[in-house]
Amino acid sequence: MPRERLLIIGGVAAGMSAASRARKLDPRLEITVLEKGHHVSYGTCGLPYYLSGQVAEARELVVYTAEFFRDKRNIDVRTEHEAVAIEPGRKQVHALCKASQPVALPYDKLVVTT
Repeated sequence: MPRERLLIIGGVAAGMSAASRARKLDPRLEITVLEKGHHVSYGTCGLPYYLSGQVAEARELVVYTAEFFRDKRNIDVRTEHEAVAIEPGRKQVHALCKASQPVALPYDKLVVTT
């Protein structure tokens, strides 16, 4: 029986929380997260502190790295992947990646946390 596929668009705090919770609920679930930017798991509520200089480095806002989620939680995190189209009837998301060709990703369940 094929594993169920969860696709999450958006890899900041809400997206990674959803991915982590899904992993706890179903260790067999195939989880993929698409993040347009280079970093995941940061709290956007901390951006004013960075912009004002109270937080010196943007990386200080990052709680966990994409590698952490890949290695420790078995979550396929794809940074620099921008979701550009959703085909609900086909259960597919089209994404552009800075480093490779466009991709079409199938899903069984979709969560959008942009």
